[in-house]
Formats: sequence, structure tokens, C-alpha cells
Amino acid sequence: MKSNHGFLKHWELIQQFDLLDAAMLMAGIEPSTKNKQSELNGRVEVYERAIAEAIQRANEYAWHHARQIDMLMLDSKINEDALNSLRGVSEIWEISGQYDQFLPTLEIRQSVVRVNEDPENVPILLPIDPWYTATVYGNDFNEWIQRIGIESEFFFKHTQAILVTTRSDNWDSEQSRLEAEKRSEAAIPLESANAFAEKIGISDMPLSTRERNTLLSIIAVLSKEAKIDYSRPAKAASLIKDLTIQLGLNVGESTIEGHLKRIPDALEARMK
Repeated sequence: MKSNHGFLKHWELIQQFDLLDAAMLMAGIEPSTKNKQSELNGRVEVYERAIAEAIQRANEYAWHHARQIDMLMLDSKINEDALNSLRGVSEIWEISGQYDQFLPTLEIRQSVVRVNEDPENVPILLPIDPWYTATVYGNDFNEWIQRIGIESEFFFKHTQAILVTTRSDNWDSEQSRLEAEKRSEAAIPLESANAFAEKIGISDMPLSTRERNTLLSIIAVLSKEAKIDYSRPAKAASLIKDLTIQLGLNVGESTIEGHLKRIPDALEARMK
């Protein structure tokens, strides 16, 4: 959802954001105040960690995909069907149960394309260090924000790039020290963004896929009871928008419609 705040207009012209600026915009905070409003940056640090973890998951899954091809190539005649199936996947993260949490990067996309097109000469995915090299384009970033349920104040344009650089460059010295200590430990757990949010008292974290599906299922039940046909999201969104106004709320019609469109998938997931 594009913000109506005038102070964000300048940022629509920027072609590249570092991780901190992107996280601040997601949280609705003016990036130029990042050194003046430290009390607001708790949410931003949570978003930074969530972005980095999503890229880490995508990178790990890309490696898994490449290794599958690598192993099947050992006897490509016997495994021809399986190989063709893997090579035919244009977006490898879509075949994973954790797809909603992935944030694909330009580097991962390029490496996976090379592996799929010529697995004999590129038998394994090129190594990528997500802390230093990851670049994410605006359209992928927006899709990821929507998938995991973040209501961002800012819409990133297709041409804008989010640069995920060394996290220690973006966090304060104490956080950098803690991160350095963890480098010798096991990989950061996938729940660490949520755990970090709880630690610093942040409650408005993105919903998990299961939580979102549960809420959408409840909305479906209530819509049916209110005789609102959510299978026609545009019309239903207009009706619900009027109801929110009656309660003194201001929820965008397009936002409502976007959530309603997710109901069928949520119901299918809950019924499995």
C-alpha cells in the first residue's frame, strides 16, 4: 500500500535501498531519522532480521535444488524424468512448503538458471553469501511482504533494488558484537525474528502462514453469515469498506480485496 505521507515521496525516486532503509520504510518510519529515533527502530531491526532470514532460506533451498540435480546426473539415463522435472521448474521456491517465507535474490535466480540450463557443466549452485551480496528487486520484495502478511506503508517500485549487505554495518555496535559471537554457533534459527521481537517487546510481527490462514478462514465464515460473497472480492471489498467506515476505521478497498483473494487458498490449506 503506497503511503500518503508527503515525507515519503522523495524515497519513490531512489533506485537502491540498503537493508536498513527498506526495513524503516516497511515500518512506516522516515529513513532520514534513523539516527534520531532509536526508540522506533526496534521494529526495524525485526524486519531486517526477517528479510535476512528469508534470503537465507531461499539460498539454502536453491542449494538443495542444485544438489538434487547434481545427484541425479550421476545416472542421468535412469533419472531422466526426474531431471527434466527439476529443470522445468522456473521458480524453485514455489515447490517448497516454505515458499511463503522465501525472498529470492537476483544472484540466486541467475545461478539457478545456469544450473537448470546446463547441469553437466554447472553441476552445483554457485556459492552465494547472502549477508554481503544479496540484491532483491522491488517486485519480489513487494510480493514477499504480501505473502507473509506485512502491511507496509511504502510500495517498492519494480526498478528499485534492496541491497542486503553485512548486517553488522546496519546495526549498532552492541548488536554487532552479539552477532559476531554467534557466527561460531549453529545457523540462525528460522524463528529468530519472532524471538527477537518478543525479547524487545515488539508485538506487531508479521503473521505466520498458519495464523493468516486461520484468520482468513474465520473471515470466510463471518462473510458467509453476513451474506457477503467473498468469491467476488471486488464487490465484497466495497461492501466491507462501507462497514469499516461505519466503525470509524479507514481500511483501503484494495487492501481488503487483496485479503479476500487469499481466502480460497487459506481454506484449502486448513482443510488438508
